[in-house]
Amino acid sequence: MVKIHILTLFPEMFKGFLSESIPFIAQEKGQLSVNLVDIRDFSEDKHRKVDDYPYGGGAGLVMKPEPLASAIDSVSQTSDISLPVIYFTPQGRLLSQKTVREYLHSPEIVIVCGHYKEIDQRIREKYITDEISIGDYVLSGGELPAMVFTDAIARLLENVISDPESALTDSHENGLLGYPCYTRPYDFRGMKVPDVLVSGHHKEIDKWLKQKAIELTQKVRPEFLVSVSTEYNLSQKKTNVYLGLVHYPVYNKAGETITSGITNLDLHDISRSAMTYDIQRFFIIHPNDRQKEIFEHILAFWKTDIAAIYNQHRVDALSVIGFSKSINDTINFIKNQENNEPIIVTTTARHLDNQVSFEKIKKMIEIAERPILLLFGTGNGLHDDTHKQADFVLNSIKQKANYNHLSVRSAVAIVLDRLFSEE
Repeated sequence: MVKIHILTLFPEMFKGFLSESIPFIAQEKGQLSVNLVDIRDFSEDKHRKVDDYPYGGGAGLVMKPEPLASAIDSVSQTSDISLPVIYFTPQGRLLSQKTVREYLHSPEIVIVCGHYKEIDQRIREKYITDEISIGDYVLSGGELPAMVFTDAIARLLENVISDPESALTDSHENGLLGYPCYTRPYDFRGMKVPDVLVSGHHKEIDKWLKQKAIELTQKVRPEFLVSVSTEYNLSQKKTNVYLGLVHYPVYNKAGETITSGITNLDLHDISRSAMTYDIQRFFIIHPNDRQKEIFEHILAFWKTDIAAIYNQHRVDALSVIGFSKSINDTINFIKNQENNEPIIVTTTARHLDNQVSFEKIKKMIEIAERPILLLFGTGNGLHDDTHKQADFVLNSIKQKANYNHLSVRSAVAIVLDRLFSEE
């Protein structure tokens, strides 16, 4: 049995949630107990006030430490063991099925539901043992995340779900997304159930279900495959990788959005790096027609017989280069070429939220079924909107010296070497 203490300003929000479906069944079977604690009951203010303005100014209100501390103490002091205290916040680690299973073995859990701008930092430092986020977005308070967590716990408790095997084949339980499911009728508006599922050959059915789970994961969440590629014997064949050098939208030194100009050195040096690491195609991404004319003028010489005599290696390198007017045009080109949506990976010299390691992208290149588009920014780097639209933002290049001003040509060479080098 698991007992969950939920500290909240809005206990009424939980009544419907706890009186229906799996949370209700878990309580009826004695596997789950939920204690709703109204934080306002611990306010020393006659109006039950629990918030105040932040020190240092700024927008919003902050939940006061005294009521929170008293509320946490009230439940902690009734237990003989030290209780984990979870605070749901966008700043926390991402909630996963693995995290849920970790807490499944805790007999008692305390959840603090924040509200307003934040809770007082001193509560986080003294009382909170784990900070968890349910996604990269902001809600009005911690009540909905508390419900999400409670439901995830409840469905894994013993005898709560009628078919425990069902929970073990859900998305995220085995590192993959779930497989597609079908029920009666066999023929629904001309769409029939796959033959293998009605064949009665259980070994073939299991094989088909696993393959469909892998295919869906490769398509929707390819990063999951990084940790399970060996277990499922996934292909080690490298996928097609494309490279884009973005000239708009990018930032200048003042942080303004600009369109940068094409340079001869970028074309030549990055083309040679692209050829060295077997990049499928290298795109110069620029919206300006005049810049396209300059691009074509530079390339024109390297298509002549004289150029081939002068430096055939340079001619070969520039054969991988192309021009595109926008990132979307580049994506559409790759989709038409590959019959698949590319995974977008952006690069930056800055430190941003949720960046991924070189090792993770390197592994993804080995196993992903979808092509990958690596985007590099000119000027002072890619616009934030481009990073937001990406599937992944690659870690910045770490350096020992306190200097972080590589040319984009150098950055491309370093990134490609880290992603493709055998060593």
